Amino acid sequence: KLPTWLAPVQAVVATIVSDADDYAHDIARQCAAAGIRVETDLRNEKINYKVREHSLAKVPHLLVVGKREAEQGTV
Repeated sequence: KLPTWLAPVQAVVATIVSDADDYAHDIARQCAAAGIRVETDLRNEKINYKVREHSLAKVPHLLVVGKREAEQGTV
């Protein structure tokens, strides 16, 4: 596992439902503007599968957004 500053992908924004896709793109843009190497995971898979996959890939930070987070503006 690499430290956050050295990891090729520092964070992944994963969605729970497809309603939050636009909000996930906004969060990814904000992270990229802050200098964080970020990717989005908008696939139609269960969140447990996404968390497991990115945990095995040793991504340091996983940002999960759903419909409630999109409405409240949180992560």
